[in-house]
Amino acid sequence: MSSVILHTLKLATWDVLIDIVRFPVWWYTEGLQMMWHKTFGAIMHWQHRLGIGIWIKNWFKPMYAQYDFQGRVLSFFFRTITIFWKSLVFLFGFIFIFIAFLVYLLLPFVAVIFLFARFVL
Repeated sequence: MSSVILHTLKLATWDVLIDIVRFPVWWYTEGLQMMWHKTFGAIMHWQHRLGIGIWIKNWFKPMYAQYDFQGRVLSFFFRTITIFWKSLVFLFGFIFIFIAFLVYLLLPFVAVIFLFARFVL
């Protein structure tokens, strides 16, 4: 019975050591690829959700079928403000998502630096 327990502990220890050694390789290969796809997907989601392309496509078309001069001016003014606001929101979202991606890249280095500072200093 103790042979089975020792064998199980040996396999578990070996498995943990392999995972510790393999983790940095996974983090910067498969994990980085997965994070890049999630980052790109999040950016595309924000672009689709805000619908900036549709607003730009219809920028010079009058709203509510008012083809007179006042309707065209008001539609252009309203859409210009809306496109500006949505572009600003998209820019801040893009910056936030990009910073999150950079944090993912730098997290192992920061962890090693903190561990080094903790045990050496």
